Amino acid sequence: MLLARFRPLNSDSEDDGKCEDDIPTNTKEALEEKARSQYMKALNMVRDGKLNDAETELIQLIQSEVLTKTTGKVTFIAGRIKPSLEHLKYCCYLNLGHVYFQKEDLERAFHTYREALNLDDTDLNLLYKIGLVAIKMGHIDVAIEALEAALERSPNHWPSLDNLIVALYAGGGHVNCLYYISTALERDPGYGRGLAFRERIFKNHPTLKEHYNMFYPENKLDPEAKCNLPEELKDKYYSDVENLIKKRREQAEKTKKIPKPTPEYRIPFQPKSWQQLGVIILNAKKQFSAELLEQDFFRPINLLFEEDSSSCPLEMEVEVEEGEGDEDDDVDKINNEGSGNENEDVTENLGVRVKRRRSSPTYLDQWMSGKRRSARVRSTIRREEPSLARTLTDLTPLSLLQPKNDSKKEETFRFDDSMDTMDLYRLFENKEDDSSDSCNNKQIYYNISIEERENIIKQEEYFGSNQESRDVSDFLHKHNKKHIKDLFEAYSIALASKWNLHWSSNLISHYMSIFRLYMSHNLRRCAGHDYEISFELAKAVVLFSELALSQWVESGRSKGKPNPIGEGLFGGEIPLLYLGDLRLLSSKIEDKEFISRCWWVESLLYLYRGDIIGALHSFGTYLADERIESTEVKLYNMSIHYLINKNMVEGMVSSLTRKEMLLEVLNLYKEDNYEQMAELLCQVLKPDEHKVKLDIFQAPIDRHTQFNMLLEAYWNLKNYEECLKWGEIYLTEALNHYRGVLNLEECVTERSKWCDIISNTLHLMLCSIDEFGLSLMKVLEQSKKIRLVQSLMQTICHQVEALDTDVCIETTATWILLYLVIKYEEKNINSGEEVLPRSLQILFTAHEYLGRRAWCCMDDAAILYQTLKELKSLMDVYPSGSDMMLVLVQQLEQIFYCLYGHPIKRNKPRYIQEHNVRAKPSTLCS
Repeated sequence: MLLARFRPLNSDSEDDGKCEDDIPTNTKEALEEKARSQYMKALNMVRDGKLNDAETELIQLIQSEVLTKTTGKVTFIAGRIKPSLEHLKYCCYLNLGHVYFQKEDLERAFHTYREALNLDDTDLNLLYKIGLVAIKMGHIDVAIEALEAALERSPNHWPSLDNLIVALYAGGGHVNCLYYISTALERDPGYGRGLAFRERIFKNHPTLKEHYNMFYPENKLDPEAKCNLPEELKDKYYSDVENLIKKRREQAEKTKKIPKPTPEYRIPFQPKSWQQLGVIILNAKKQFSAELLEQDFFRPINLLFEEDSSSCPLEMEVEVEEGEGDEDDDVDKINNEGSGNENEDVTENLGVRVKRRRSSPTYLDQWMSGKRRSARVRSTIRREEPSLARTLTDLTPLSLLQPKNDSKKEETFRFDDSMDTMDLYRLFENKEDDSSDSCNNKQIYYNISIEERENIIKQEEYFGSNQESRDVSDFLHKHNKKHIKDLFEAYSIALASKWNLHWSSNLISHYMSIFRLYMSHNLRRCAGHDYEISFELAKAVVLFSELALSQWVESGRSKGKPNPIGEGLFGGEIPLLYLGDLRLLSSKIEDKEFISRCWWVESLLYLYRGDIIGALHSFGTYLADERIESTEVKLYNMSIHYLINKNMVEGMVSSLTRKEMLLEVLNLYKEDNYEQMAELLCQVLKPDEHKVKLDIFQAPIDRHTQFNMLLEAYWNLKNYEECLKWGEIYLTEALNHYRGVLNLEECVTERSKWCDIISNTLHLMLCSIDEFGLSLMKVLEQSKKIRLVQSLMQTICHQVEALDTDVCIETTATWILLYLVIKYEEKNINSGEEVLPRSLQILFTAHEYLGRRAWCCMDDAAILYQTLKELKSLMDVYPSGSDMMLVLVQQLEQIFYCLYGHPIKRNKPRYIQEHNVRAKPSTLCS
């Protein structure tokens, strides 16, 4: 310490001859040395039998400054203990424990050993000592834990093994006791205590003879081995362990808590409504859990005596247990009711008025109504096109325009000129579908505003009336001083009897929160066949299931919350065992409403769980129950699936069946089983008035794919009749979709998709007619042919009026198919006039209008070659020089000019129009 002798010199230095070495200091090394000396002194006292002096010395040492500041555990270097103050402190605790053990102060010895264990938990002897002290004190579980830990460090430590066998026998761990007995007998076959205990265990528990090997298959133990020890020795072993068992029971009695008297709870105010009573019950549960958690369900509630309620508000905040997300949502709704929600409802009801931009009349409008287009702001290219719709109508036979003897048909297309014709047409066309969807939605959804619900509640004249106050008062007198768990059930049953009334959202939230508490503390037990749920409780279960499902569908599902019935074997929030109870009860009673609601909610729970088979079975049970065949029930507190009747159930079954069929179709498609696939798809695609439109019934394949698969199946089966039939249906539907996105700028991709679908469907229909012949048209009913002609005309109008920059239907198949339909119809028309066939005039018109857009050579000039084919058959029919022949020749020359550029432009006649198409080279093959 040479540096310590140097000191800085300054003006304040005192040169009085004093030195720092003259000041006595206690260095760390000196304190450590003093502590070790004191520890050795204590050990000598223990050796000399001076236990009291040794105890005092060790306690002083432990409480000394040097060891008090010592923290941490004993460390090891290369498997050896590192000398340190931590090790010294550990030795002090260990030897102090030995002192207490010798003085038979077991309580202090036990706690002192535990302190030593915190410093070093690897010492085998310490663990053995703790186990030994714990056995003497009757702490069998602690002894087992300590002795097992000792054997983990040294499996061959016989004292630990011997005492562990005693502790396991006294603690009732007979299987583990047998395992350690077998381990001991492997080392000492004459181990007397083990032989005696083994004999007694197999005698008192004979089943362990068979089951022991199931727990320890690798550890063999002969259950039939005999114990040849003297009876006196065996009785001694048994007596020792019986004393230990008795000591354990005494220890348990000492530590047994004496229950405190349960204080009575008094409600803060006298409720006048079920809603107020629900608030009181929920807040009482919260207060009980905070004050007396272990006794909260056994605390009587005085419902007739109220505390001083001067500081207690009439409306109290609803608190629910954690983990119930739906209840939290309910509370938020309750707190927000009457403020923000009302404003939102008003806004939704009023809506926002947006000025509608009137679209200009189209050729389709003119075809429908015969109304002329205005000449204002029209390009020169389309100035002459307004006659197309009227031209097509004039060229179409009357039999293909309207049913015979139907004078009202024409009137359906005559609308007020002050309205947008296209919008009116769409409104007329979709009127039936919209009305059916609207009717369907009204049967599924029950969406009423808060104001409407409040008005209905007032009209029902129960909630908020004197009758409700009397019912609540009767409830308070009947269930006074009952436990809160009993109030959960009583409240749920009382409110369930009011399930035919409209409830406020607050009351619904209170009911669900309280019933959740009831179920969480009254688990449905797996009782025997004699158990039967009461009718009143069953109604409460049904009502809660309805409300929980409605709440989950409305908001919980979108937030990813689990289904109320859960995915597990025993269900979720709604136990599956309850559904069995409801089934059993429904078979024994005659309450039609209860039966209907039971089958209905069970079906819906299975449905939204994804169990289609279970849902179909429950729906089938409903339809098969003759007791409720004509019953109709309305669930006023559900926002979805509120109407229960036979038609609704049949609709649900139909939608589920369709979904099942489509799943089977996917399998058949992979197997190329076109015949069965077509049969199923025909059933799926047929219109169904009972079908329910919900996202839960979303098909695994969309309707567009269904049509494609059906047409592909019939084409592969060479069933051209069905190809034409279903092609006409698909064309009509695809055209409706196309018109729906026609004027929407953001739907370019969707519009292009439907253009391709329409083109492909038209080509398939043409190919079917080419394969079978024109007589294939006979498979279409007259009404279907009329609809096909209408669809084709509409498609042509959309095609011709489309802008050059827009997505359009680029195909000539519409014109050719219209030509074929009219040609087939001409066979049934006897006209005495010598005029060109209407079908041929359709081809001439197609060439004229397509040529204006330079489209007449589209699809490899299919429309021109079709016209040439028709002209070839008519050139010998009309005399040379007649007006008819003149028309034919002019059309023929126009076709050759478009195809081959002949004659050249400077020599062409005036009646030949320039269509700006690229002419093909004229060869002999042409």
